[in-house]
Amino acid sequence: MAVWGGLTTTCNGNGFTWINGNRGSQPVYASVPADDPVTAATRIAARHDVLAAQHPTHGLAEAVHGAEAVMPQ
Repeated sequence: MAVWGGLTTTCNGNGFTWINGNRGSQPVYASVPADDPVTAATRIAARHDVLAAQHPTHGLAEAVHGAEAVMPQ
């Protein structure tokens, strides 16, 4: 599931996985066991916050959807 530009999470039944950054040109993956969705959600939300701070929403998205709908809370 795409969560934010550059942040896609997957769950294969055994765990949640996402790219948590890069080391040079290589992606660094993070994962959490499927039986711990709270930790997965917390870590994915933290990654979202990092990406959102690096690439804030475009003003057009705010105009169309409202700032509350597109800005991280």
